[in-house]
Amino acid sequence: MQTLFFELIQVSIGKRDHLSRIPSEEEWKEMYRLANTQGIPAILFGGVKTLPKEQLPVSDIIADWMTLCEKIEAVHEKQTRLASFATKTFMSHGFRTIILKGISLDRYYPKASLRYGSDIDIWIDGDRNKVIDYISSVKRPRSILYHHCDFSIIPDMNMEVHFTPSFLANPIHNRRFQRWARKNEERLLSNHDYTRDGYNTPDTSFNLPYLMTHLFRHMLDEELELKPFLDIYYILTTETLNEKDKHSYMSELREFGLDRFTAGVMYALGVACGLDTSLMLCEPDKKTGEAILQEIFKEESDKGILTKNKSDGNHIRRFLKREYKLMRFFRFYPSEIVWTPYWTIKIFLMIHWRKQ
Repeated sequence: MQTLFFELIQVSIGKRDHLSRIPSEEEWKEMYRLANTQGIPAILFGGVKTLPKEQLPVSDIIADWMTLCEKIEAVHEKQTRLASFATKTFMSHGFRTIILKGISLDRYYPKASLRYGSDIDIWIDGDRNKVIDYISSVKRPRSILYHHCDFSIIPDMNMEVHFTPSFLANPIHNRRFQRWARKNEERLLSNHDYTRDGYNTPDTSFNLPYLMTHLFRHMLDEELELKPFLDIYYILTTETLNEKDKHSYMSELREFGLDRFTAGVMYALGVACGLDTSLMLCEPDKKTGEAILQEIFKEESDKGILTKNKSDGNHIRRFLKREYKLMRFFRFYPSEIVWTPYWTIKIFLMIHWRKQ
């Protein structure tokens, strides 16, 4: 089933013009389900519409798929308006901002509304406590973490206000990442013209290392889906990167301890999307890549190590369960896993202190 699903992805991004065989109705239902759970229904529907007539799903599936894509397009328009509104509002109170991932990646896609976004991620320049105080004066955040807080000001549209784009548990790697992020923040904010989009968007030199770091965090803490892999695929196929560029990106990612993970992502992109090796950032790592693909297609109950069972008030039980599950990554990313208990305790104490 995975092979057929990967073929549909490759049809949708122009790497194939048809599937290797005609899927059954049950297989089409499963591919529609996977398209939803992997966050790429609009991208894949574009591929469905180009298939030979004999390979198309039944009309009911096509109708449901089309309706979903129309909803995604409406959400995309709403997010664009919210990003512009939030940018202007924060600026009026003295905070400069950058929109992360989501709609900020529109320019890499053949059609902007193809990418489904569940929320708005906005990175705010300024003192963390001042940002929190201002946000709390508008509406109390649902949660405040190390790198962002959940802030909803429009019904059915969540916003994550970032104090920093991401983080790493290993303190040395995290220090390097935060230094890199601050350097890029000033560069991006000082060179941007807000009048074009209504909000600030990062460039590729920021996006590639950041998205790889964000993807790594999702694998360890939340859940892994194919949507962010397509983000990286479209960047690599849209931008023209020479060997010097690739070396520079890999040097940064190695500083963050993400070189092996990146090699695994390249392998996964080769299998799922048919990414040419000439476009990859580095040589693909099959063993790591196969483990990443396995994570993508795990049962949903096994995903989201950090986000599952939040209703369980026993912090120690949740902590031990999370650390136990994370051990499956130890052979690939030992330093990150070793430092995770320290990081988890540190963040718990930081959040607890803030609530006092």
